[in-house]
Amino acid sequence: MNRQMMTGENGGMIAKDLMSTDIVTVGPGHSILHAAQIMLSNKVSGVPVIDDTGKLIGLLTEGDLMRRTELGGGALRGSFATETRNGDRAADYIRSRSWRVSDVMSRDVISVPAECSLACIAELMERHHCKRVPVVRDSTMIGIVSRADLLRAIVSAPPEHIILGDNALRIATMARLVTDAGLEEFHLRVMIEDGHVTLAGTVETVFQRDAARVAAESVSGCKSVTNDITISGAESRNGN
Repeated sequence: MNRQMMTGENGGMIAKDLMSTDIVTVGPGHSILHAAQIMLSNKVSGVPVIDDTGKLIGLLTEGDLMRRTELGGGALRGSFATETRNGDRAADYIRSRSWRVSDVMSRDVISVPAECSLACIAELMERHHCKRVPVVRDSTMIGIVSRADLLRAIVSAPPEHIILGDNALRIATMARLVTDAGLEEFHLRVMIEDGHVTLAGTVETVFQRDAARVAAESVSGCKSVTNDITISGAESRNGN
């Protein structure tokens, strides 16, 4: 299922202003090995899957490959096999062993039209925990917007236009948490009210929690930071 998200916002940068059009893709009949080689060669963590008509039908990412038998994974082993429903076990078996891209790819792809705003794209990335969003026109893929593209849009804007209210401050803070602090995997939440930033979510160490605060404080337009991020794991249990 290809879910296209729309936006009713007017003005400002839109998807077609920042999307990359030099896109590497694979077909549903390609092998997993071929797709993995393309991802490595092009230094990308995911590739769109396009059918013979140019229609976007899926997305293959590093996450889709983490349970592969080549990595020692697989569905029918140990307690995992006994605790999983038969239908789920069958699906996991296919995803961990099939050589075909169409069997392993994610079909529920979030995409946007060319007129989608930067703010809308950033919100979709945060809500669905995705690193890239395909841009489509009439179901045909015409580009892709990544988190790096969002950051470049912020950096390239004239200084007086970087921060245009709370929504833009939130976008800039989200980008800074990922690119500077390296906290992408934790899916932290950023709330803004009148320039005051509140951070929430869970990280593994005190240093990561402090790095999030420092990253937020470094964004132009930030008046204050309330750090409500919690710490999980051994460090939290030890009281550090």
